[in-house]
Parts: sequence; C-alpha cells; structure tokens
Amino acid sequence: MVFQRGPEPRGGIRELDVADFDWYGGSAQPVDQRAILAGVQGNTAANGDQTITVTDTTHFTLNGSSGNGNYVGGTGTCSGGGMAYYDAYTAQAAETALGRSLAAFYTQDDDPTVNGSADTNFLASLIKSHIDAIRTAVLAAYSSAKFELLWPFDVNFTTCYYTPDVPYPQGGRLNRAVNLPSQYLAQTGSGLDRLKMEALSWGATYRNFTNAQAAIAFPATAPGSWPLSATPYLIPWFNGGCPWRSEFLQALNQSIPLVCSWAFDHFCLFSWPLPLPKQVGRATFL
Repeated sequence: MVFQRGPEPRGGIRELDVADFDWYGGSAQPVDQRAILAGVQGNTAANGDQTITVTDTTHFTLNGSSGNGNYVGGTGTCSGGGMAYYDAYTAQAAETALGRSLAAFYTQDDDPTVNGSADTNFLASLIKSHIDAIRTAVLAAYSSAKFELLWPFDVNFTTCYYTPDVPYPQGGRLNRAVNLPSQYLAQTGSGLDRLKMEALSWGATYRNFTNAQAAIAFPATAPGSWPLSATPYLIPWFNGGCPWRSEFLQALNQSIPLVCSWAFDHFCLFSWPLPLPKQVGRATFL
C-alpha cells in the first residue's frame, strides 16, 4: 500500500512510504527510477506513471509532482522496482548482442523505444529463441507434435490498465513490446500451430467487455493475420460474478473454433448451469 507523508496536501507529493518493497534491489540507482501508482484517493495526482527518487528501502519521492488534494489513508498500490531481465544469463547475452549492459527498465509500462528499441527487440528475440529451442527438442523426439502458444492479452495490453476500484495495473508498453515477438503476428514463419488467446482479468476482475472483445479478435486483427481456425480462446469462470456466458457467446459469434474455460473445478464449485450457451446472439456484459 502507498501512504503519503509530508504536511502539504496541495504542495509537491513529497514522500511516499511503500511497505515491504525493496527499492534498492540489484543495481538499481536511487534517482530517476519509475513507478506506477494506482488507486490513490484524495491526492489523485499521485496516480499514473511517475519518475521517482528513492530515499531508502521503503521510501521514495515523486519528481516534479504537484498534489491536488488530501490523501485518503490506506488507498493505492505501487508497482515498480525493476523488471526480471537482469539474471546472469540475460545480462551476458545482452553484452554479447548489444555490446553494452541492458537498459534499466523499472515497470511494465516503461518506454520500449529507448536506444531505438534495441533492448526490447533483444529481449523479444530471447523469448523467440527459447521457444524455438523447445520446439526443436520436442520435434526430435515426437515428429508429429503440435505447438500452441497461450498468450495473455491482458498482461500484454498496449497501455497500462487499471480502474479506481481495481487499482492493479495490467499490461503496459514494455510488456507488449517484449512479450510479442513480431514473428508471432502471423502463423506463417512462427513455428506455431495455434495462438490461443486469454485475457482472464478482463472478464473475471475488471468486467471490461470491450477489452475482452479485443482479445478474442486480436490474432486476426491487423497487424495480426492468423486464420481464425488456428485461434482458440480461453474464457474465465472462476468467481461468482464472472459474466462468462457473454464472453463465450462473443467468441462463438466471431467463429472461434475452440472456446476453452478456466477452470473446470470452478465450474463445479459455482454450479454453473448446463448445457453451455448455444444460441448465437447479442450478449450483455454486466
């Protein structure tokens, strides 16, 4: 949780107290790091992508900030402190490929175009190479094996998405750039047989049907060019208010050939009714 400190509610947002978060981890520098603040009430100017200066292991200040109200205690979340790109293997691979250390990335919404996108292109290439190696090893033992990539559209949403009542950021520019190698925009040349989409949080948590529709259509929507026959979809029905029928019907309306669910035990726990919806028509998302 995020707590504002400092006596001036409408002055600069002087200091934030972030419990249980190590802002001095790894090789991070204290000045000009970045963090994503969401759901801060009262002093809402604190929300969004912020450039920060770390003052100790649980505190930082927001650079160039200006408050706009009295902070409501106990509200807000904070994401930041670094991305998981700095293990020894990746660090050495970056030195070899780039001739320097990997750029410092702090949040999932950091600018992916730094250094002309060289760093994000390098990270995306590592993902592609890793998947290619797995495919090669499997095919050596099982020559008729098929390969499906389950890709989380919400985690890799083009913008960092959250709402005042659900202040847990999903997606971001950096996630999208790193986690979608360009070869996966089309089936040809990808090495994959199917691209299965999921965006569990859009239906189960945020109740955002527009984003769910975009997830269903993503593989066949430019710049993507996957055939619908190779684009299954995974729907969520794992909480009591999950409007999964609407997502299910939307996928059927878009001629998705295979609609899967997460997960069968929750179908039983919540006693969702059978048979599954079959009539194709306008769906309401509540």
